[in-house]
Amino acid sequence: GNPLIASISPTYNSLAFVYKKMMKQYNWTNVLLLHADYSDDIYNSYDDHYHIGGRKRNAKMATHDKAKRQEDAIDVIKEVFKSLENDDLNFSFESFSFPSNNDYEKNIVLEKIKRMGRIIILLLEEEQMIEVLRLSKKINFDQKEFMFILTYELIPKDKILAPWLRNGTSEDMHLFDNVFQVTASGV
Repeated sequence: GNPLIASISPTYNSLAFVYKKMMKQYNWTNVLLLHADYSDDIYNSYDDHYHIGGRKRNAKMATHDKAKRQEDAIDVIKEVFKSLENDDLNFSFESFSFPSNNDYEKNIVLEKIKRMGRIIILLLEEEQMIEVLRLSKKINFDQKEFMFILTYELIPKDKILAPWLRNGTSEDMHLFDNVFQVTASGV
């Protein structure tokens, strides 16, 4: 079976509603966003995140300015959670950029996140998500205390070396034990 805690696939038009509903349903009051800095290789997952804010993507922007598209997608997510802060004085939201190539800085960011909150949304590409899950395990993110929400569907493939999904023998066997996946279904 799938090692995720849960995976849901709302339509694009209802992503914003689903995120807000999850926060209220589970009484999550402190949410953190970990996103990547722009690089030409890392922008694909940002298309869907306009919809988290209940917006439709601008097709012209999608083909022209990838860095702007990523920045706007991150801003849309921030908007959704800032609106929750306005609705509930106990709700807080912070965002962090995941360093692209410095392991020391990556650990510093994850240690800061570990101290600040328990619900972490990963707005990253697939390989970066796997890296964050591996690093968080190394720095003892207790799987009973932390929840990672993935916004990009992870599909096991050779590229990410996923033997734990087949035979459970890898040291990464429990990597997804505290992962909740929310991806749009495309309508």
